Amino acid sequence: MKIIYLASTIFSFILVGCSSTYTSSDFSSKQKFYDDFNNFAASKSLDVELTNDSTISVNNGFILDDTLYAPGFRIDRKSGKIAVADIEKINYSGSDYKSANLLLKNGSQIFVEEINIANDTLNYTYSKKIITQDAVIPLTKLKKASYKNRWFSTPSGFLGGALIGAYIGSKIPFYRNHTDMATGKEVPDLDPTKGGIIGLGSGVIIGTVTGWLIGYSYTYQFNP
Repeated sequence: MKIIYLASTIFSFILVGCSSTYTSSDFSSKQKFYDDFNNFAASKSLDVELTNDSTISVNNGFILDDTLYAPGFRIDRKSGKIAVADIEKINYSGSDYKSANLLLKNGSQIFVEEINIANDTLNYTYSKKIITQDAVIPLTKLKKASYKNRWFSTPSGFLGGALIGAYIGSKIPFYRNHTDMATGKEVPDLDPTKGGIIGLGSGVIIGTVTGWLIGYSYTYQFNP
């Protein structure tokens, strides 16, 4: 029984951390590989990594003629600095004072993040979302495309958490009081089920959240 219990627990958490990777060598032809990717990518938001290590988010991307047509967006980030004397007003957007809208004395405005003021200079990171509608990416520049299904691994996390939680809880002694028939006094007695029930509930919550956070990843590998 212990072997079955241990095997079930291990199997559940193996499923949580699993992933699937596909390359053209897994299919009879490159076109079969592309067709499989197109069927998978439909109605999904993929994280696409290029050979220069930059990434873009692609919704409903598809491959045609060795090219990925990728309507979506990318985030451009750059660092900069500006003299505090050139700033008219700083409107912080959070209580951590790390992001703000800057109103400059020349009338322009800019939203900045990761603010650090030192030696009368404000250092910052600037992020800009660029829409890439109908952007074209040659497959020679495409490293991989990934999608994470968070709900797929949730049941495995639920089961693994329940099994581990119940086991650990059963090893923790919980006591309850009962009346000793001989003396009529309240005496503590070991409760054989309370620990298991508490551990089961805690394990279900932790395991389910862990499964959702880790997710199950699907990756289509184009260029190593």
